[in-house]
Amino acid sequence: GRTRADQDLPGWLDVVDPDGTVPYSELYVRSLYWVLGHLTAAPVDPDSSARSHAERTFTLSLIFCSLLVLGAGISSMTNTIAELSKLNSDFIETKRQLQSYLKAAGVNRELSTRIIQFALHSYLRR
Repeated sequence: GRTRADQDLPGWLDVVDPDGTVPYSELYVRSLYWVLGHLTAAPVDPDSSARSHAERTFTLSLIFCSLLVLGAGISSMTNTIAELSKLNSDFIETKRQLQSYLKAAGVNRELSTRIIQFALHSYLRR
């Protein structure tokens, strides 16, 4: 950005801030907007694009940081879904074991259904 402007080399600041009056924070917020806009397929200002090595490095570092955050979020969601799946399989296994026991014990169908409903209700409340 400013380094290239100081060396009279073209950069994205020539397009965004030709006078050199815009503060750094505003310029890099705009570049962050540009990067995130491309990552999320949102509308992006076509006049501001990385033109130097430093600008591309900054853009790439933001992309990599975004990917790390996104990866951590996906990992967390995957772990949560796996835990829910395990809880559901435990529930199904408990129900299956209870049905097998009641059938082996010769309990009549009506009583067996009521026992299973009560047990599953109690299981879900815990």
